[in-house]
Amino acid sequence: MNEGKVQINYQGGKKQIMNPGDIVTLDEGSSTLALSKAKTPKNYNAWKYHQLYFDDTPLSEASVTIKEHFGLQIMFDDSTLANRRLSGYFKAEKASELFQAFSVLLNVDIRQQKDTVFISSKQ
Repeated sequence: MNEGKVQINYQGGKKQIMNPGDIVTLDEGSSTLALSKAKTPKNYNAWKYHQLYFDDTPLSEASVTIKEHFGLQIMFDDSTLANRRLSGYFKAEKASELFQAFSVLLNVDIRQQKDTVFISSKQ
């Protein structure tokens, strides 16, 4: 959250107030909320500006973000690719822009078939 204030009502009348820079996470097992402060709040709303932010993020984790933003499933030809790490801001209104950067930076081949993207090592 960047500005304002939000009250979260949960679990039989409990309340939590969120202020700018706050992050609230829900523990599904215990149904409790945990409040923390974002170290870099701009990273959490980068999506509004068609930016993706990765900080030493494994590609397997980045693929979850890509699916959320572009609706594409990522498949890795080899598990070592899924463990490769990525850092930086990427501005991409289209998935193809992001994949073009990945291809160059990570030296990988990327091909898309419908809603699935295949990432493989360059031969």
